[in-house]
Amino acid sequence: MNFEELTPELQELAIDNNYEYIKTKAKNYIEIGADRYRKGDAFQMPLCNWTEEDLVQIESGCKQLLDYKGLTIEDSFKGLTIVGFYNLMFLFHFNNVKRKTHYKNKPFIDEIVFKHSVSDVKIRLFNQPGLS
Repeated sequence: MNFEELTPELQELAIDNNYEYIKTKAKNYIEIGADRYRKGDAFQMPLCNWTEEDLVQIESGCKQLLDYKGLTIEDSFKGLTIVGFYNLMFLFHFNNVKRKTHYKNKPFIDEIVFKHSVSDVKIRLFNQPGLS
């Protein structure tokens, strides 16, 4: 999906959340794979000790990033475990700084603010754990 295909409201959310930064990194990860990505990454991400299932979760998350998932509670990431979602963002050097769980939705949805470990840029994303 291209930025121009988003509604004006989603475009504004994407801009406010620096979404294009992680979307570009996700596209690169999918194109070159985990090993080549690691060799070019300043922090050697993804970590060598991540399991095959961890990498499956990462790839799923990257594909969802290409479709602008996670910007809203209604269009959250799906199919990622809690650890998988954290690893996805850790891949791009983001760390969790705030988490809120929405229980009105069945199953629950996590709203998480991440902060980039170098630039301090923040991004707020939504994940519905464990659904595909």
